[in-house]
Amino acid sequence: MAPPIQMIQDIDIDIHSMVYTYSDQVVNWGGSTIHILFSIIWAIIYCMAAEIFPLDYTIILID
Repeated sequence: MAPPIQMIQDIDIDIHSMVYTYSDQVVNWGGSTIHILFSIIWAIIYCMAAEIFPLDYTIILID
């Protein structure tokens, strides 16, 4: 089972009610939403860390 689906089940939410059908394919919108939010949150954390702790490439180029 996919990690976002497992995480939703761990907090006792029924994943079977979080689906829709598109082009004869069953899509779990709950799992997709958790996956997208997880990616956005980590991107924000990465950008904030890059602003706070920038890499100094001049040191790398001198050596």
